[in-house]
Amino acid sequence: MPYTLPHQIGGASMTTVVQDRVTTRENVVFGTGGGREAADTLGVPLLAQVPLMPALREGGDTGVPLVISDPDAPASEALREAARAVVRATKSKVGKPLTLMAAPGAPVAAGHEHAGHSH
Repeated sequence: MPYTLPHQIGGASMTTVVQDRVTTRENVVFGTGGGREAADTLGVPLLAQVPLMPALREGGDTGVPLVISDPDAPASEALREAARAVVRATKSKVGKPLTLMAAPGAPVAAGHEHAGHSH
């Protein structure tokens, strides 16, 4: 059976606007608009623009996602919106809408291993 690529439902980009944690001032690092341009070129919606935050990387390194450790962070809000957009745009194989599998703060199943550690 030949492999076919799934249709694209949208794009997301890491914004190069970094928000200072103390002053909340936004600093443009590399430029803006690349994610929007890519989505427009592909003919798909831009699902999210996720701000660069050190805590986003730190959460990946420690295994505690930013959406759990700081659900009100701008990057957390952008990631949740992207997840909601994916849910709205997709259906399961049985034709029913997909739902998000975990609510913020939901426990991880015991014994689940990833990123070199287990819970």
